[in-house]
Amino acid sequence: MRDTRESRLLLVLLIAIAFALITVDIRGGEQSPLDGPRQAAASAFGPVEKGVASAVDPVGNAISAVRDSGGRHSTISRLERENAELKQQLGSKDVTRNKARELDQLLKTAGAGQYAIKGAQIIAIGAAQGFSWTVTIDAGSADGVVRDQTVINGEGLVGRVTTVGSSTATVLLANDPDFTVGTRMEGSMELGFATGQGDRPMRVQLLNGKAKVRKGDRMVTFGSQAGKPFVPGVPVGKVVAIDPSAGSLTRTVQVEPFVGFSRLDIVGVVVEGPRTDPRDSVLPAKPTPSPTAAKATPPGAEAGRPHLRCALQHHQELTMRLNRILLSTALVVVAMVVQVSVLARLHLPGAVPDLLLLTVLGLALTYGHVGGALVGFGAGLLADLAPPADHAVGRYALVLCVIGYLAGLAKPETGQLRTAAMPMLVVVAAAIGGTLLYAGVGALVGDTAGAHVGLAKLLFTAAVYDLLLAPFIVPLVMAVARRFDSDPLAEDASGAYGGRVGGQRASLLGRVGRGSRIGSVAKGGRRL
Repeated sequence: MRDTRESRLLLVLLIAIAFALITVDIRGGEQSPLDGPRQAAASAFGPVEKGVASAVDPVGNAISAVRDSGGRHSTISRLERENAELKQQLGSKDVTRNKARELDQLLKTAGAGQYAIKGAQIIAIGAAQGFSWTVTIDAGSADGVVRDQTVINGEGLVGRVTTVGSSTATVLLANDPDFTVGTRMEGSMELGFATGQGDRPMRVQLLNGKAKVRKGDRMVTFGSQAGKPFVPGVPVGKVVAIDPSAGSLTRTVQVEPFVGFSRLDIVGVVVEGPRTDPRDSVLPAKPTPSPTAAKATPPGAEAGRPHLRCALQHHQELTMRLNRILLSTALVVVAMVVQVSVLARLHLPGAVPDLLLLTVLGLALTYGHVGGALVGFGAGLLADLAPPADHAVGRYALVLCVIGYLAGLAKPETGQLRTAAMPMLVVVAAAIGGTLLYAGVGALVGDTAGAHVGLAKLLFTAAVYDLLLAPFIVPLVMAVARRFDSDPLAEDASGAYGGRVGGQRASLLGRVGRGSRIGSVAKGGRRL
């Protein structure tokens, strides 16, 4: 589609609004004025994500079982010979046993550290494309959960609560690059600060540059004042590498977390800390091995009745815009919930399939660059606020706004795609460009999380996953959008329906004869 000065001004305005939101949220810190909308979004979407997660748990468990069984050919061969009903029963019992084991480990850890906990389950997982590691749990303010509480499981430190809704809460995981916690080394009691590095081991900076440390040494949390955000004594991880000190005042070591963040399920929120510091007594007798680890404008009416024609066109324009708003909102909400509650729970390597991005692309290729920018901004803002998001509000809004605008420019003049190659190229460019743009915006506001992740792997997997989903999602979204753009008032004398969207004719439910098209143009039918 052709770009115009007005559309470029709209894009600049949306980008300015996004940067304003980012600035306000970052400068507000713990008292950000956008915490209210965050909590409202958590209250609205938390129960939905919880319900979806409960519905898809059996499917996710089956997929995980199949994926984890790779390489065990003898076991698979044996299972294939068993009765189907027996296998289903065994699978159900395995899931129950796993949950019971996790809960038992959690209670033992809480008892050893004298932590009063509120049990919860993971119901949604943030996308890795955001360079942040967050999850949503099914416990909120109604259960006594408040911000800045420690979250643990049977293996050790999981993270801390950052946003609380009435029935859900968002948890920032300990492997997030923005996560920092004070640590104490087992035995020597040397103090340090641990920082997450995504899929890599945590980076711990010991305050004593001459501290004696060996591989296998273990660490626990040092604790915070009044136990917030961290209670003392929670197992953190074990040393797997020691960086050369080079005579510096501090010493840096790499620590593998005890918790397997890609396999989280049952967790506990510490609602009350211990009366006395448990030091390293919560650590197990033997080190626990770490788990291995995205409307149509009608033809012109009679020339002698221009006022009726204008009234009909105005009504159709309002109807089309309302249809677009309602449809876009519904598609975006469904895409976001499915992405965080279903796709993210598959624990695919690298990125999470970005269903929200594909939905924005499908709408942009249908509505054009102006509609794409507006839909992208709204979808991104929703992703910024809804759990388990924990980044500055406005970042995704800016990214998806730009992506929607540029994708809309690729809308064919005829409104119909002539080849499948063009939208596939748009998908790949959007997947890679969106991730890079998100990282770039983060760098501008001081978020260096993008430097701590495997960016090349993230870009590759994001492009592959989105490319695999695109042939199913993008055409479906475009077809639904075109269907809802049809206008029942756009019927000509022959009973056929036609329309002009964004200055282009699009026959949606039938064909308008060539003579009637020429006649309508000659009579000055106004374009939307």
